[in-house]
Amino acid sequence: MKSKFLAAWMLMLCILTASVPLHTQASKKTVSKKVTSLLDAGEDITSLGEFEATFYCPGHCCNGGYTGTALGTALKPGKTIAVDKSIIKLGSEVIIKYPNGKVARYRAEDTGGAIRGRRIDVCVASHAEANRMGRQKIQVYIVK
Repeated sequence: MKSKFLAAWMLMLCILTASVPLHTQASKKTVSKKVTSLLDAGEDITSLGEFEATFYCPGHCCNGGYTGTALGTALKPGKTIAVDKSIIKLGSEVIIKYPNGKVARYRAEDTGGAIRGRRIDVCVASHAEANRMGRQKIQVYIVK
């Protein structure tokens, strides 16, 4: 009896600790209509799963005096995001789904010293807005 229980427990442990792939193909049928409404004809998406979002403003207080991005473009609140370029390629179009249901499309144009791993920094219009937004768990999709 103990061996059956132990085998079942080990199987459950293996299932629970199995690694999840970093990128999973997201079918348009399984993604919310809000997300797919941001796609142009012929575009598809790949889910990268859950990330942590933080927020920054174009001002010196958040951006250290830099006025441009890692791609050499101007910071655009509501359009520019900073990413870990080992996970999301610079120049990629990204869709973010926030916990409140809001969905928005951005471009990965920037990097940052603290932006490592599954973290994205979203450029917003003001320092007050960046503080108000705080940290959030988000769902991230790459547009292909």
